[in-house]
Amino acid sequence: MGARIICVADSYDAMRAARPFRKELPIEIVINELVVNAGTQFDPAVVLAFFHGLIKYELLPLELVTARLHEVEAKVAAGGSEHSDAAITV
Repeated sequence: MGARIICVADSYDAMRAARPFRKELPIEIVINELVVNAGTQFDPAVVLAFFHGLIKYELLPLELVTARLHEVEAKVAAGGSEHSDAAITV
């Protein structure tokens, strides 16, 4: 479970940070990447908890992800990925 959490957090950080070879990605693109890849590259339960944590600590505006939260919730409800075996709460 720890590796799945680190995977989401590290990917978010890598996409949001400016690099010598590129600018930081806009938050809308980062959110889209996490949502689209929830269930394949990322555990959807971890992505959902990550979004809730960012919202809870006011690091991500709720209006920016409200519609996308429903997509991730649907993936979690559908069984998420073969790796989703534990509930995650923030």
